[in-house]
Amino acid sequence: MTGGILVPNLMEKSRMIKSNSRESVATKQKEYNWGIDFLRIVSMFMVVCLHMLGRGGILDYAPFLSGKYEVVWLIEIAAYCAVNCYALISGYVGIHGKYRYSNWVLLWLRVLFYSVLITVFFKFATPSVVGRYEWTSAIFPTSREQYWYFTAYTGLFLLIPVLNFFISHASRKQLKLVVMLGIVLYSVLPELFRRDIFVTKEGYSPIWMIVLYIIGGYLGKYQGWKKKSKRHLGFIYIVCIAVTWLGKFVIEHHRFGVSGDTNQTTFLVSYTSPTILLAGIALVILFSKLNITEKWKKFIKLFAPVSFSVYLIHFHPLVKAYILQDRLKGLLNYNVVLMLLAFLAIVVSLYFICSFIDMIREYIFKKLKVKDRLIKLEHKYLENTWDNIERKG
Repeated sequence: MTGGILVPNLMEKSRMIKSNSRESVATKQKEYNWGIDFLRIVSMFMVVCLHMLGRGGILDYAPFLSGKYEVVWLIEIAAYCAVNCYALISGYVGIHGKYRYSNWVLLWLRVLFYSVLITVFFKFATPSVVGRYEWTSAIFPTSREQYWYFTAYTGLFLLIPVLNFFISHASRKQLKLVVMLGIVLYSVLPELFRRDIFVTKEGYSPIWMIVLYIIGGYLGKYQGWKKKSKRHLGFIYIVCIAVTWLGKFVIEHHRFGVSGDTNQTTFLVSYTSPTILLAGIALVILFSKLNITEKWKKFIKLFAPVSFSVYLIHFHPLVKAYILQDRLKGLLNYNVVLMLLAFLAIVVSLYFICSFIDMIREYIFKKLKVKDRLIKLEHKYLENTWDNIERKG
């Protein structure tokens, strides 16, 4: 009799678990933030803009203090927060995700894939530019800083379990204090004193990545900021860009009539700048609030996963040195409107060409089941190392 009662109870409990599981999956799917993935695409597009303006020679060859000079620097400053956005997104989504070493290995294999493949291409196309140094850098992309962002991210990645544990267990007051201190120490003070006090290399370092990850984690954990309207957030971004650009304009026009004092004319123009940081934060919040239509979801689903490879392809050291270097300075011969249209066309074309190239790489990796094999290896040798971190805490 007892067994007769127990079996239905177990069956009912099983049905409840399955039902709850389905509801949980449905909730996760419903809560998936397509806006954040859309920001990955937009941020990488902005990164391409930065590289085309810089390596392309437009910034260097624009006549100092001319109208074109001011316009191209406005574009540069408007796109400057893109790199910060990527790191902020890592914290925003990272505190809710499962930490796996295989994720980094998969990303490293992608970096290695393009690092070696592009070097091989140049070896056949122009053998004279590929020597021992280039091969060493290609095979050891992280230690040789073939891509500075990936090297800095590696320094962050190893600390993510510790950061996630702190962000998850700290009170709002504690976390807010750490965020504010981080902003003051690593952003405000270095900008005020014009010195790299804590060796953040103006954002080109794991230290700045860690600061951004914590800020992103704070945004991901607490949703009070979502009360801000999209118009308000867009206004904050515009004001930050305007203040940064005007600061450079005023300094160059009224304090330094000739170029040369880079330390002064780049005031507020760095990854660690308070205005650039706030602009990035505003964009993360703004995009997280977007209502994405089904049509755009298909676009995002196609291009967001390959967005990081756009950086790996077009900013390989050999590509930027022998293909991109000063190639766009000729655009300065056109009037401002034509210059901007041509520049935009080049950036869009480059972005989508690199994206389509990586879709081939993505297809190869899926066929070889690279991700699945890495996850199996991790489970086999490390089991579930970080799965119980919440319970043990």
